[in-house]
Amino acid sequence: MGGGSSRGLTDAPGWLINTAVSRTLKGLIWILLLTAGALRPVRADGVPPEAFRTAAAATEVLGDQVLRTNFSYIFQRMYPRFKARAAKKAGGEEKLAEQLGKMPEQMTAEGIRILSFTVGEPSSGFVLPEMREWLVFVPTTKVYMVQDQERKVNRRIESKGYQVAVAKEGGADWYFIDGANLTVQELRSIFPTLPKDEKQLKLPLVEQKEIK
Repeated sequence: MGGGSSRGLTDAPGWLINTAVSRTLKGLIWILLLTAGALRPVRADGVPPEAFRTAAAATEVLGDQVLRTNFSYIFQRMYPRFKARAAKKAGGEEKLAEQLGKMPEQMTAEGIRILSFTVGEPSSGFVLPEMREWLVFVPTTKVYMVQDQERKVNRRIESKGYQVAVAKEGGADWYFIDGANLTVQELRSIFPTLPKDEKQLKLPLVEQKEIK
């Protein structure tokens, strides 16, 4: 992509691609490491197939709300431990909710329009015994239109990423962290019993590209 087209990518919505809000969230996680004491090893094979299905279904609901630019729903479904850290950085939950609430207006001002949000088959899942939770990585693909202000043309951007879906063991009430801006180090600072070998995580692909 040309030098004049980078602004659209860096300023688009936080739960879709990198934004001011998502950049605020990024980097938070390493500040406060979990102190869970002696943690039992994670059981990578302990998540039942039904949990994968309900995690994907809940991500589809999330995607529908993203398409509606309903960022209040996104705030409600943010994984609580991650939300607490993000809120502390933002100056409180009200401030964080206010930042997310302004995003539809920012998108309109910057000429960003969400075209689609599709959910793939979950790539991997883990039992988090210290929190009695299930964690599932759910791949997502988003397509949005961005106005290239310098070239005066519209560009279609495909953004592949994933949601970190988390629910209590035996439940189907899923909460989320957008994986697009998470490093493995940041991910492990929230979930320290995840496998040490990055290959075992089987993280979905994260990439952005212009499409026709």
